[in-house]
Amino acid sequence: MDLAPPLRHTVSHDIDQHAQNLTGWQQRYDQIGCGQFEGSVRELATPRLQVFCETTSHALLQSCVVKPGSIWFGLPLDGDGARINGRPAGPECLMLRPGACEFELNTPGRFQILGIVADARDLASAAQLHDAPIDWDALAASDCVQVPPTARAQAIGTVQHCLSGPGRLDADAVLAALLAMLSPCQPAARATLCFTRRQRIVAQVREFLLLHRDEVISVPELCQRMHVSRRTLQYCFEDVLGMSPISYLRAERLNGVRRQLAEGGALHRSVHDVAAAWGFRHFSQFASDYRKRFGERPSDTFKKRAQALN
Repeated sequence: MDLAPPLRHTVSHDIDQHAQNLTGWQQRYDQIGCGQFEGSVRELATPRLQVFCETTSHALLQSCVVKPGSIWFGLPLDGDGARINGRPAGPECLMLRPGACEFELNTPGRFQILGIVADARDLASAAQLHDAPIDWDALAASDCVQVPPTARAQAIGTVQHCLSGPGRLDADAVLAALLAMLSPCQPAARATLCFTRRQRIVAQVREFLLLHRDEVISVPELCQRMHVSRRTLQYCFEDVLGMSPISYLRAERLNGVRRQLAEGGALHRSVHDVAAAWGFRHFSQFASDYRKRFGERPSDTFKKRAQALN
């Protein structure tokens, strides 16, 4: 069945705007890499099926939710180092998560991914029609699966063909390509107890930092609060997020400032006030780190939002 939704192509240099460019998604992106961001999305979407190609220029930490009743499938095209919920997801795998279920992606710089969001009932009906044996429970418990290279390449070609034309979404071909990957797929091994414990420690640290974002907190203090050694904390963050606790803390606070400066509520506060609210006490060093991270001064972010509202 060929559908003819309009082909949407968006390019953005604002990370928050880019995060809103996928139809039906709820997303928040934090920039980890340094420099001015650029992202693009090519997308075909109907109420029951969506295919897209997303490119991003810098390493990101993404929080994502797709609409209820659907299943998202992700095919990384390049950029080693991607993770889904802390687990490595190489370019040979298929990532997947059900709708209404928040998940986290760590993506490297110069990253490109193809995405398919399919209605879960349509996919199950297609599997029954084609007599494709799929362990849905195992898939629901998996973040990524290993799929046959030939079926993966065919799925990539199918999605790219849909996106290369004037807007022809062959739903039957897309669902068939998914089934060809899913029927013989191998779910990834369950997370070890060690990795699960590291995920839990990282989650506790992140929650603590969010609740105390206006305080200057050192890594030794974090270790004391979490009752872990500095080496353990380092291993936890490198294993789950692919970065050190210090790098994460700096990135989280800089992105928090940028997001607040870009919001309307920040118009009644100074840049100094917003920076202080995120634990920055030395403004000159903060301004230098901010410009290095985002390719613009904090006052530029502040002014652009003010101009957009006028």
